[in-house]
Amino acid sequence: QNPSLPRSDGADDAAEGGEDSEAKVLMVQPITKVLNGIVANSLDQREQRLLDPNKDPIVSLVDRLAASKIDVEYACQVLESVLAQCEELVSSFVSSPKEFWRMFAIFSPGLNFPE
Repeated sequence: QNPSLPRSDGADDAAEGGEDSEAKVLMVQPITKVLNGIVANSLDQREQRLLDPNKDPIVSLVDRLAASKIDVEYACQVLESVLAQCEELVSSFVSSPKEFWRMFAIFSPGLNFPE
């Protein structure tokens, strides 16, 4: 469990600044919302039930992948769907670098796969 990645609702962004940042937040869809939608559309109900309900689905999926507790085929389906959404994701990163760092934090556990 990664305590630094609590379940996201996007509300923390709006509380960080004045009117300008609020307008910017409204234009950028939180990366976790996009990725959670991809997980929901890519995994079957059985696999979705195995995800930790206390975390964002994408965070739980990456945790399961890093722990080798998910079928690689299912993980590939999700990652291919993420790849298909690259343009939307990059747009979010350009508009809000904080979203890039969120994505990095979500996927960083997967960077340490055992050989």
